[in-house]
Amino acid sequence: MKPTRPPSHPCVRDKFVAARAELSAALIERDDEVDLALTALVAREHVLLVGPLGRLKASSSTASPGGSTAAGSAAC
Repeated sequence: MKPTRPPSHPCVRDKFVAARAELSAALIERDDEVDLALTALVAREHVLLVGPLGRLKASSSTASPGGSTAAGSAAC
């Protein structure tokens, strides 16, 4: 039996892509961290960023696209 992905609503996909684009624009050269954080969000898990001092770990954890919500407030 082949594993299949559940169908996703286009609106959810669009919001996810928009959130990724905004976070990537705000966090320059942090695409891997953005991808990991969004994966953890979907999986409802935690993220632990480990690294040397001065690598913007704290600002990465507090950044949110649109200022207050992760995917904006527009309804689909």
